[in-house]
Amino acid sequence: MPDDARVSALRHLTPCLILGVAACAGPAEFVWRAPEPIAWPSVADQRVVLEFGYHDSEDVERHRGFWAGLSEFLLGADRRELVAPRGLAWSGDEVLWIADAGSGAVHRLSLASGEHTVIEGSEDEPFESPIGVAAHPDGRVFVTDSARSRVVTLANDGSVLAGFGDAEELGRPTGIAYDAHLDRLLVVDTVGCRVLALDPKGKTIATAGRRGVGPGEFNSPTFLCVLDDGCVAVVDSMNFRVQILGPELEPRLQFGEVGRGPGTFASPKGIAADRDGHVYVVDALFENIQIFDRQGRLLLAVGTHGSELGQFSLPSGICSGPDDRMVVADGGNARIQVLRYVRRGP
Repeated sequence: MPDDARVSALRHLTPCLILGVAACAGPAEFVWRAPEPIAWPSVADQRVVLEFGYHDSEDVERHRGFWAGLSEFLLGADRRELVAPRGLAWSGDEVLWIADAGSGAVHRLSLASGEHTVIEGSEDEPFESPIGVAAHPDGRVFVTDSARSRVVTLANDGSVLAGFGDAEELGRPTGIAYDAHLDRLLVVDTVGCRVLALDPKGKTIATAGRRGVGPGEFNSPTFLCVLDDGCVAVVDSMNFRVQILGPELEPRLQFGEVGRGPGTFASPKGIAADRDGHVYVVDALFENIQIFDRQGRLLLAVGTHGSELGQFSLPSGICSGPDDRMVVADGGNARIQVLRYVRRGP
């Protein structure tokens, strides 16, 4: 065969070889890159331990076979990364959903397989500034897009199912949570200083709140979560407090004030609760997580400023998941950190 013919044949054959190698590669085994042991406090019957941090697809140790390694060498690694994560939600199939306002996308991260998918919406529902995310038991996921005043519904694979809302209906939607007690969505309108209760199709059922400093009034609320008894905990950010509302969204309890010391707030953002009813509040300026009991008494502060694991930079969201895990959106460090609440004894 002439040299020119060989070159031409190789040019046509190379893409086929690459595709063939990729098809034979199969899934890679992996483990999360774990840090040195970090716990708050270091020794106690009840404490919080750091499991791992995650910025991009390089933050897992992948054990690849020959074909998988060759495929990655020929095709290049498919690297996915976080930019400025905000809201978080955990679905029942070990999948973490991350609203990333910095990249204008939602990330679907499987903690079972390490698969990382970036979802940018659809032509009709493109994400601009996704802030909050909530998971429904049937697999649907709801994302607030604050810039578009929309809530976008995703299927479990990340495809867009529908969208609803506008500025008049939702104002500036940020935090969102699914309330399994009453089968409803709870959405924070930060500019309107209110909480909206919607059915899963977007119809408004009830609203609560207005701008103010009294019980049941808000000043730039951000995130919220549903507690085990059906009450709703709302971060009332610019009033520097947390408000606990009853199932009918009536005010029941509030705790916190502006300050510089433990138990006070500087810029509270995300909120979540563990199985024992402890309330976790992320503070973006203190750059830590403060843990309270249901009466608002401080139990523990977790984390400090910095870029090392166990440290935070402008954190915002937090969500609770299975096995007593807590995931924190460490926005300034462009990553998430996974913590676990450990309780010894009965």
